[in-house]
Amino acid sequence: MKPTAKIIPVVLGALLFAPTITSAETPVVTAVFSRTARNYKRTVLPDGTFKREEYVIANGKYSPGAAPNASIDKVEFPQIAGLVAQYLAKKNYYLADKADTATLLLMITWGTTIPFSDGTRPDALANLSSAAIAARGAQAKLDAAMAASMQVSGGPQSTGDAVRQAQEEANLANDALQSQLTQMQLLESGQNKTNDNNARLLGYIDELSERNDASRFAGAGAGYDDLVSDIQAERYYITITAYDFKKLRETKKQVPLWSTRVSVEARNTRFDESLAVMVAAAGQHFGQDSGRLVRESQEGKVRLGDVKYLGVKDDAPATPAKPAEKK
Repeated sequence: MKPTAKIIPVVLGALLFAPTITSAETPVVTAVFSRTARNYKRTVLPDGTFKREEYVIANGKYSPGAAPNASIDKVEFPQIAGLVAQYLAKKNYYLADKADTATLLLMITWGTTIPFSDGTRPDALANLSSAAIAARGAQAKLDAAMAASMQVSGGPQSTGDAVRQAQEEANLANDALQSQLTQMQLLESGQNKTNDNNARLLGYIDELSERNDASRFAGAGAGYDDLVSDIQAERYYITITAYDFKKLRETKKQVPLWSTRVSVEARNTRFDESLAVMVAAAGQHFGQDSGRLVRESQEGKVRLGDVKYLGVKDDAPATPAKPAEKK
């Protein structure tokens, strides 16, 4: 996923955002994955809190889903950034007053995943089933013709027209079956590629690998199946990635230091009402390694308020930064 070509950090003052949170009729299940670079270590102060770090913030990219959705299409970057800033402050990350004091560039990307479209799968399965039945029938006819040719003293007679015809029909049926199998393999390949892309985007790769073992076939497969179901469904997501800002300015190199990903299922869910609980769930892990994918049921929904800038300054390098990619 590529962010916008120009980075515009907010470097003066702060983002103001006051959401109203109320109880939701149905809990929202968030999935959070956070990872830090090996060389990123926060300094812990004597009182147990983290040493203050300052950042500039950048609008990465919004990726719409397969169909228009006003609940996310109309949510703007400042609304998300304002909420993120509140939870960053709880971890002692603060928006820099001047770009020179910032050590981090925070890139925010968000959107809706696009699952694999398998509209042709029912027809493909029906065609494969028909081809398999036809191939079995043709083989049975060939076997019967071959048996009928075994008549003289228990030995084989010369192959007659019936056997040759049955053999041709069997060959054609097997070719048709192979063609349908190839079609299904192509569909499965497309499904697997889309699943893999969404798993990486959402931070599911490690968890899927962890659960994809022999225990799946010994009564412990529900967890794995739930994960696969997640990545095959439309999901709203937000990714916050922190880059070494000083190195980016000095060398133009993009060095990711930490990244936090959060998502919820989009079906029967509004992004604007789930935004606050998504950011709250993600905020617990800002700048830290979650260890694994954390899936939890969250209460509450949000009504978005207004966001105001106290200042915007375009003084960061125009070099685009790419979000950190999960291994």
